[in-house]
Amino acid sequence: MQQQGAAAAAASRLVEVRQAAQLLKFKFAVDEKIGDLSLLGVGNVGTSGAYNTASIAMPGAPATGAGGVAEFVVRRSVPLTAELLRRQTAIEMRSAMGVFPEIKRAWLVIDNKLYLWDYTHSDGSGGEVDFLAIDYIQQVIVSVALVHPKGNVFVSSVKHALIVATTAEVHVLVASFDDSAPNKLKVTSTGLVVGSDNVTMNKIVGTRLGRVFMCGSDGFLYELDYRAVDSWFTRKCRKISRSSTARSAMLPSFFKWFTSTDALVDATCDDTRHTLFTLSESSCIRAYDLGSDGLGTPVEVAHVDKVWYEAQKLCMENFGTPVTLPLDPSKKPPDREVDELFEHFMTEVPNARAALGPLSTAQKWETLKQNNRVVTRYVHTITAVTAADAQRVQLIAVTCSGLRLYFTTLGQMQHPGTRPSCLALVHVRAAPAAAAAGSTPFRVVTHGASGEFFIASPTQGGDGDTLVAVAPAVSVANSFCESVASARVDGSLFAIEEVPTSGADVSPDATSSTLSTLTPDAGDLVPTLGHVSARNELPPWAPQRAFVCLTTTRVLEVAHLRPVDQLREILAASYGNDADVELTRFFDRFGDVQACALCLALCASPKLDATTATESNVANWAARAFYRFGGQPQFRRPYADGAEGSGAAVAPSAATGALTAELLVYSSRHEAVALYFARLLRPVWATPILRKTKMGQLQFYVSKQALRSLESSIAALYEFLNDLARQSYSGLSVGSSGMQSQEHSVQKRLLTMLRRPAADEAQRLEQRSLLRLSLLMEHAMQAARLLVVLAENGLFCQGMPLPTDDEVASLCKCRFAEFVCTQQGFVLANVLLRVLLQLCITRDDTQVDQLRDTLSKQCGAYFSRGASMRFQGMDALARARLCPPQSPEQAVCLQQAVVVLKQVADTPVVEVCETLLDMGVFMGAIDLCLTLARLRDPQDVAVTHYRAGCPAGDPAAGEVYAWRCECYECVQHALTLLWLPDDQCLARLGKTAEEAAKLWEEVLMRCLEARDELLHGVVYRFLLDNAPDLLVSVCTRAADAEPFLRQFAPRLLARWYEANDRLAEAATVLVALADSQETHLSEKLEFLSTSLSLLGASPPSSEQQQQLADVQERVEVAQVQLQLHAALSVAKSVEVQAAREDLDLNLRPLAHLLDIARKLDLPRCELAALHCAGGGAGAPAVADAWRRLFAKEGSLEPFLITVAELGRKYIPSPTFPLGFLVNLMEARNVEELEAGITAGASPPSPYRVAALLFATWPHTNAVFDAYDELLTRGGETWHEPVTRRLHLLHVLLYVAQQWLNTARLRREGARDVRAHMNASLAQYKAELSRWGSDEAAQLLRDFEQLK
Repeated sequence: MQQQGAAAAAASRLVEVRQAAQLLKFKFAVDEKIGDLSLLGVGNVGTSGAYNTASIAMPGAPATGAGGVAEFVVRRSVPLTAELLRRQTAIEMRSAMGVFPEIKRAWLVIDNKLYLWDYTHSDGSGGEVDFLAIDYIQQVIVSVALVHPKGNVFVSSVKHALIVATTAEVHVLVASFDDSAPNKLKVTSTGLVVGSDNVTMNKIVGTRLGRVFMCGSDGFLYELDYRAVDSWFTRKCRKISRSSTARSAMLPSFFKWFTSTDALVDATCDDTRHTLFTLSESSCIRAYDLGSDGLGTPVEVAHVDKVWYEAQKLCMENFGTPVTLPLDPSKKPPDREVDELFEHFMTEVPNARAALGPLSTAQKWETLKQNNRVVTRYVHTITAVTAADAQRVQLIAVTCSGLRLYFTTLGQMQHPGTRPSCLALVHVRAAPAAAAAGSTPFRVVTHGASGEFFIASPTQGGDGDTLVAVAPAVSVANSFCESVASARVDGSLFAIEEVPTSGADVSPDATSSTLSTLTPDAGDLVPTLGHVSARNELPPWAPQRAFVCLTTTRVLEVAHLRPVDQLREILAASYGNDADVELTRFFDRFGDVQACALCLALCASPKLDATTATESNVANWAARAFYRFGGQPQFRRPYADGAEGSGAAVAPSAATGALTAELLVYSSRHEAVALYFARLLRPVWATPILRKTKMGQLQFYVSKQALRSLESSIAALYEFLNDLARQSYSGLSVGSSGMQSQEHSVQKRLLTMLRRPAADEAQRLEQRSLLRLSLLMEHAMQAARLLVVLAENGLFCQGMPLPTDDEVASLCKCRFAEFVCTQQGFVLANVLLRVLLQLCITRDDTQVDQLRDTLSKQCGAYFSRGASMRFQGMDALARARLCPPQSPEQAVCLQQAVVVLKQVADTPVVEVCETLLDMGVFMGAIDLCLTLARLRDPQDVAVTHYRAGCPAGDPAAGEVYAWRCECYECVQHALTLLWLPDDQCLARLGKTAEEAAKLWEEVLMRCLEARDELLHGVVYRFLLDNAPDLLVSVCTRAADAEPFLRQFAPRLLARWYEANDRLAEAATVLVALADSQETHLSEKLEFLSTSLSLLGASPPSSEQQQQLADVQERVEVAQVQLQLHAALSVAKSVEVQAAREDLDLNLRPLAHLLDIARKLDLPRCELAALHCAGGGAGAPAVADAWRRLFAKEGSLEPFLITVAELGRKYIPSPTFPLGFLVNLMEARNVEELEAGITAGASPPSPYRVAALLFATWPHTNAVFDAYDELLTRGGETWHEPVTRRLHLLHVLLYVAQQWLNTARLRREGARDVRAHMNASLAQYKAELSRWGSDEAAQLLRDFEQLK
């Protein structure tokens, strides 16, 4: 009963958890549109009004000021070392600068020397620790790039490859850090060098897979391919042209000097979609597909060579006017493009052509400049947009004037996951006003991975540059917005690079893909999660972006403050003042719900550094702001003040419980908790538990580190709510409304956390919702902890135990949401725990108890008391295997295992019973099976399901029935092992054949003693298959044997009725068996005969007498049918065989049998049928049958034998017509006698017919009368010739003598015999006296001598 109560409580908790999950389903969609580039709109042109004004906080300045919170903060400003500046003055041919944030180094190229400087640990002296010079390269260096190395080429400690391109060669170097000095960089030459063929590599980019692409000054795209060793036909380092045609590849390299080229100046890779983009000097952008795996040959998909015209066309189609942008008179395009641009201008001003007249190309150019129609058309740089940033935008091109062009490689109807097929411009965005106010052209333009955009231009005084920074502004509205800030920096900017982030602990990328079909138990629990842009910095996993800016004098590290960082700065600056203007403005900007969620990120974060006083104060201030701006729940009219949103719910009346006409709008605190919790769960909510690798191995879909981070984040949120409830409402005790309650639990405190008036219905409903969320937090935490424990114990390592194939498929389909919120998830958790136990057994792990305690404490929802006991019992069973066979230690372990597992309903009964039976513990296995069957189904649902015929419409009852059948299969297995054990089985069990037989009887009696109808059915089935006679004897008095035998063994049912003195019912069963088509004709007759005998032995009654008569008649008809069936066996025709098969399976009426006999000319069978019908009414039919039978015999002798045989059956009855047969046989007898005399052969006996009749017929007088009537009324056949009448008289004399002899033997009165024949004898004598022949005289004397 305790387990039933626990199961009911768990089911109730699951209902509450699922309701909380339904609430989170609406919160998942909140972040999907924030910051996404799809909000730009196809064809929309941004203006300077679409920017928010922000600021850049320089070092030493506060992040908040009169202008609000700074969007960008300069975290570090490091001046260049004197040594680096000194070397910079020694330039002879070429100099370049840049930064490698991946290794925290700034680089400087001076002619053929490369210098690397650690700007994070520099002491300003330029010593060995922070300064590295590479001076062994001979040619002038033209470009440098830091890329990922290829796999299986360098040692594992090499994480970066340094590609250095000179005017004549391309070198591959490797950069690694010293283990003894982590900050000390070591650059090593690999000897991998390839010639450049006098091509200047303007830009080098690499992919995450180690591929390296180079932009050639000849307009070709090259790939640097390197490997560890040379092959037969390929060098280990080579340069491959990826954009040349077959014809151009055959030309010598010096021919390129005589052709005009469009040099490639920039390239960018998208490692998420495996695409590559290049930019040429004439602003031609090309898109390449690297294959779905990123390892294919680059294929050019599309290109755009007139970028400006595409932008102009897009603007004209949507707005009817071109975009006016700053002029760039310093660059004049080719004459052909000037003519095309002028013609386009003439279409806008139709009357200008006649006024201007014919113009030269130079005049057209001047006209275009004067009319503000010449703008910067040349793209400065391009940046690939990853799938994390946007789904339908793949590339951003930035012009020298700050114009941004957004491109897509997808068609209008293509799914975002398809391969690129085009390159189309979808959006044009102008430079911000702060950038437009500066001078042009801009020197440095760069674009961050998540949308941060930096522009650098010279200041008016020329003593420095103006840095303009643009970043996506988080907007809770469905609109695209950016913030812009500017600041003056010392020196001229040379490079700006983004600092790579280490990545979030839990990546949300997996949720953007379509996963497997939901299980039926999940329903609509797991929504189809959309894409969350990396530009959205509201979720907790969003990292802080940082950029390194390199000027001629210093290195600046600029950080982009996320909203949570801005909130931290505001709280720290205001010291938690709730009335602070900036804090109020922050809540107004983001809304109360979003801002409260950001407060939770500060006060309920596991990464909170409690040791820092400032951070601790910020956490307290954030918690205070959370309550200050959190609001209260309230009822509102439908569709009023946005109450119809996701935070609204239909509320019942407190008095009547009926639904009111108002909607409940939850407080911002409640919505913030749900939103923050949804953001924590989102990265794993729709991910499967397991996945199969390409090698077929199983591994957890989410990493162990990510699960730890998730668990700690949810635990921090849960503990935060717990602490607040404890501090504010300590001492209060509130019930949990039917849910599991523990003293001082967070559920009780959450019920009162937001309570104001006790009768406030809105607060009561919100408290209820918070309670559901807390339950979901518990389940999610415990699910993450369980998976962490499983991963830490090496589950699914190579060579370890695995679940079944069906279980693996379910685990790969089951997602984290289903694992947390559904019963199927708990079933799969038990599967994983079972595998964990098998793993511990395999390892002979002695820490099972410690592991069990850990699971009980940390994963109580999944590792309940029943699971703990199952773990304990299985461990005892495993220890029993390790003990010596038949030893006391093994017996103790087995007894402990059985005692413990009998208390666990979901024990793996098959596995346990097989182990017990292998060890010879038969009675323990039987008791375990019977106990578990009753424990799992105390209400006998399975029995009801079985009696109803196992209908398919009740899956729950079918599941219980299947479980109990699984238990009983183990019982049947035990009976089978002991029934006829072979020598090997006996040796394994350690028993003799007699002991096994005795044990079998004990097991059988134990099963029959149990009051379990389903178990008895299994036992009966076993006995039916192996010992049917024993089945009747052992279940004579069992009440449940009757329905089993009626369904499965009706033949034994008749015997069971007979054994229980229920003879009439036994007869009824036998008659039904005779009517069944499953029995053959001989069996049918046997059943009817046995039924007849049973009815005769049963107590008489009127109804029984009628039944007896019916059965008697059916027996007679069945005998006729059996005779007919045997007669048909000699026939070979198809028709006859079909009739025979029908007669074998079905009892047919007598008329049907008679028709078959006549149709197939079977007179014997016809006589039998006429005899059964009482042939008096069918005398002609009987005579006809005898006549045809006589015709078939052909002669008298065989017919006499047939008559003798049939006479014994049919005498006396109408079926044996004596007179007709005497006439028929004597006529043939006379004919044969006459024929024999004529032929001179030995004649047969004239008395053979009479002798046969005397031997067959019981009444001799009837034979005499038949002959007498034949002589008297025999017709002309017996009147002429006289010899025939003499023959009859001789036979009559023989009959009379035999009659008298028989009478004397039987001691009958001879006087009576003579009195019967006197009249006839007198007639015979008179006739003989008239003939006068010697034969007649002698015959007369013989008659007179009769005594």
